[in-house]
Amino acid sequence: PYPQWVRSPAGGDNLFTDSLLAINPRTGRLVWYYQQTPGDQWDIGSNAPMILVDREIDHLVNESAGPDRQQYAAYLQRIGRSEEDFKETFREAADLRVVRGLVLGKLADVENIEATVDDIQGELEKMFGELAEDDGRFRQLFDSEVGRETVRRDLVNRRTMDRLLEIVSDGTYVAPDAAQ
Repeated sequence: PYPQWVRSPAGGDNLFTDSLLAINPRTGRLVWYYQQTPGDQWDIGSNAPMILVDREIDHLVNESAGPDRQQYAAYLQRIGRSEEDFKETFREAADLRVVRGLVLGKLADVENIEATVDDIQGELEKMFGELAEDDGRFRQLFDSEVGRETVRRDLVNRRTMDRLLEIVSDGTYVAPDAAQ
């Protein structure tokens, strides 16, 4: 811990302490910032809620180990590690994923990036149109509330990334959808 009164006797929120910054790589200028913990006294390196990081670690473990718990336990025994030790190897990647998701979510909110019902339907039709004649199962999977929400999130994420690229390229980046 590093008391704020020691490092900043005049007070203030110590701007850019525990902050995420977007810097234009061409100009070096600050585009935007988000301070996670104003006046932080505990020197927290990342302020991603730990429950989110723990859940993301579980996702990463499941992606790498698969759904078979017996096979997973046998693997851990073979490499001589506990489940907690194994999970800890994913902490940094999970923290980065959570922070990235939170930042992109904040950018989408600030920039009012959305996907309308028509946008989602158009994306589904494009996806269905690219399939062979045997698309009934695929259509059933995505033409549901959960499937539509997945498509909505994907559209918002792509648009947010396109907007981020536009911001850092001083407006010279043209999103693939806009180029058509």
